[in-house]
Amino acid sequence: MNPEQKELAEKVIDFFKKSDKTKIVPSMDLLHLLPDNNSAEKVIYSLEKDFLLLERTSKESFRLTEKGWRFTTFAKLEKESKKLSLFQIMQLSITALSVITAIIFGFLNYFSNLEKDDLKEQNFLLKSDIVLYKDSINSYKKQVISKKQ
Repeated sequence: MNPEQKELAEKVIDFFKKSDKTKIVPSMDLLHLLPDNNSAEKVIYSLEKDFLLLERTSKESFRLTEKGWRFTTFAKLEKESKKLSLFQIMQLSITALSVITAIIFGFLNYFSNLEKDDLKEQNFLLKSDIVLYKDSINSYKKQVISKKQ
């Protein structure tokens, strides 16, 4: 919405609040505020769909929502919409905690795999040493047996 339409929308909301009617038909009740039908449609549509300040009660009539009754200015509405709700704060903190936990477990997994690789290398060396010792023991046994004979 441009600034002119926002100003018109604020006037429309004020008219709704000051009116003693519960339902207002824009084409009849808002002629003094919205003489141009095209701008009237844009303003009313934005108030209904974009800002949720109005709700349709029938084909042509509207009434203020709870949010509409609390509305004062668009500047205040935009300022309030920029604030984080409690749900959003909780969602952000849980997401951050999840990411940090995933990174920590990723590093732990990576370093444990490095340790496993080192252990596999040591195991391979030990197996080859065992084979060498077995061969040397077997050759020693053969020597002892041949000496005895």
